[in-house]
Formats: sequence, C-alpha cells, structure tokens
Amino acid sequence: MKDSQNEDAFKTIVLGASGFIGKKLIDRLGADSRVSFLAGGSRRDAKKEIGTKAHSLTLDYRDEESLTQSFAQFDIVFDARGAGNPGSSNRSIPEELQLIQDNARVIDACSNAGVKKYIFLSSGGAVYGKGQELLKETDDVNPITTYGLVKLTTEKLLHLYNQQTGLDYRIARLANPYGPGQRTKTGQGVIAAFIDRALSNSSIEMYGDGNVTRDFIYIDDAVDCLVDIAFYDGKQKIFNVGSGSGTTIGDLAQEIIRLTGSSSRISYNKGRSVDTEVNVLSMQRYFDEIGQKKFRLLNDGLMATIEYYKRETSLRD
Repeated sequence: MKDSQNEDAFKTIVLGASGFIGKKLIDRLGADSRVSFLAGGSRRDAKKEIGTKAHSLTLDYRDEESLTQSFAQFDIVFDARGAGNPGSSNRSIPEELQLIQDNARVIDACSNAGVKKYIFLSSGGAVYGKGQELLKETDDVNPITTYGLVKLTTEKLLHLYNQQTGLDYRIARLANPYGPGQRTKTGQGVIAAFIDRALSNSSIEMYGDGNVTRDFIYIDDAVDCLVDIAFYDGKQKIFNVGSGSGTTIGDLAQEIIRLTGSSSRISYNKGRSVDTEVNVLSMQRYFDEIGQKKFRLLNDGLMATIEYYKRETSLRD
C-alpha cells in the first residue's frame, strides 16, 4: 500500500477505482515515486479490486460536505468514474443529464478542499460529435449523445472553476481503451465483447455495415499517457489520448476471429444514430508538449488480451 514520507511527492486519489481504467491507474500510480500516498475512491468498498495497492475510500458523491472532508487530504484527484454507456445514450435525456450535477458537486468539493489538480477522463469518442480522421483538441465539439454532452459540460465546468477559484485541471479526451482486465458484458469495450464471442464461437454482432472506424489504445499505453498529463505543468489543459490510428469495426472483428481461430460469423444490424462514422484522434499536441511515445500495435494488444481472457474466464461471465 503506497504511503511514503516523500515531501516532494503528491497525495493522490483515483475516483472510480473499481473500474477498468481506475484499477489500472492504481497499478501505475502505485509504482510512481511522485506519489506519496495513494487511495482509491468508489461508491462501494473497493478493497477487493485494489487490494493492498492503495487505501480504499467509500464515497457518497451526492454528499458534498463529506466529499470536501475526504478530498482535503489529497493534492491530485483522478476522475475515472463511469458516466453511463455511449451506446445506450439518449434514451432518457433529462435523467442522463443529472450526471452533470453530480460532477459539479465533486468539482466543487475539490475546489473547496484545496485540491491542487483535477484530472478528468473525458471522451475523445463522444465530445467531438460527427468525427473525422485525426481530430485535434481545437476542432469543433458538438456531441450527438448525452454521454458526450455530460463529458463536454464537465470540461466546461472545470474551466469555470479554474477561472473563479484557481482549481488547476487537465482533461484527457480518451479514445477506446482495451486490454486485460476489461469485463466483456458491460456494454462498453467492443474488443472485449468481440473476443468473448469469438472464444465461444458465437455470432459477433455489430451495428452498421462494418465501416465504422475507431481509434483503439492499449490500456497500459492509455494509463501512461494519463499519468504524464497529470504531472505536466505546461499551459495546455486538454489532451487527446489515443493511438492516432483508425480501424474499422468490420476489420477488427475479422482479425479477432483469425487470431482466436474461431468459427464465429459476423452479423450486421441496422446502424445507430449514436454512432459517428469515423473517430480517430490526433496525438500531435501530446507529442509536442509532453514527448514522443510509441504505442503498442493493435495486433500485439489483441493477442495479449486474447491470451488473458483464455486464462481469466471469470471476467467473461
């Protein structure tokens, strides 16, 4: 459990610690000398998920007073909480937008508690709306889902608090992370879902004609970028986090079938209004401000993930 006396390091908490990205952040930060004290925050006790790697805090995200007291002991807050499922967005718009109020409460508590820096995991796949190849942080943002709207509004809230109270922040517009540890039946993570279907030789279903193009980034690469962004002290506040390469969903399914030796067939369903045709993120700002980075090739990442799911069958339940 990380709890050192390094006065130059930061006391850090990861919100959403029991989730796929949250757990990976805990792993990465637990080995970072710049972190003196590490905790994982969740709506429920996350000791089972994070083990002895970090202290576990159970948080009530609707009780601002208790949140302020909890956050007062931390310098850096990583917000890796889930914000619903992009694929099921827009079904109950007023209800889904309640998440904005919840996020505002958390940000307000951090500001009141004197947190030094707030790291928000936004969505590079949702805030831009109708996408294209190599989207830049300066491109127009016009979400077509409530999921994206919640993410974008939270970004704007952070800018507001920075202007009003001085709360420092960084925003990571994350592409589609995948890799070992992601559950296969949560409705998020097309790679996890496709591998699960392929390993059981079941039909792989997709929306549209297979030409929807996405940017996939291996989870270890994504987490490395998130930590780099957190400790970056330059002028930029928003960074894309993706591989910078696009893959069609159809090609992805075919490659997973090939790599697993599966007899699965692909089933094409009617396209969805919540899906943009193309979404690939430019990493140029990250390279210019933080440094060059070599990302794991998709095939290598797929193989590592497939082998993991073959061993860890419980994550496929």
